[in-house]
Amino acid sequence: MIDWFKSLFGAKPDNTQHDKQEQARIATAALLYEVMRVDGDHHDAKHKVLMEKLAQRWELTGDAARKLLHEAQRKAHHAVDYHHMVKLLREHYDSDERIALVRDMWDVAHADNRVDPHEEHIIRKIADLLYVSHSEFIRAKLQR
Repeated sequence: MIDWFKSLFGAKPDNTQHDKQEQARIATAALLYEVMRVDGDHHDAKHKVLMEKLAQRWELTGDAARKLLHEAQRKAHHAVDYHHMVKLLREHYDSDERIALVRDMWDVAHADNRVDPHEEHIIRKIADLLYVSHSEFIRAKLQR
């Protein structure tokens, strides 16, 4: 009923569950992309791990993973901060899924066999915003 009133006045109805899932995918990919690019070294190994993580997480083909990453890059380049993306993920992901995302971020950071302090900082910041405990953050860092 509320959506009907909104449509009368030109407002768009609330996002569907499918839209929210797609937004969560894009936000996840954007955060992984941020870890990949934060140290200024766009190493091929990092890109490969990032693409593998996207494909594995949602059983995507290579083309679908590339399309998702392209959309995530666009979102990341226009984002002022991480709060909107992280808020969406806190609402959409349970605790285990948020911890898995932190593990994936560490895998991207470790892909070139060197973790830059900027990478660790961004992963710590995002983990905090995702309400991932410090012990889970450390466990994810060491699980390699």
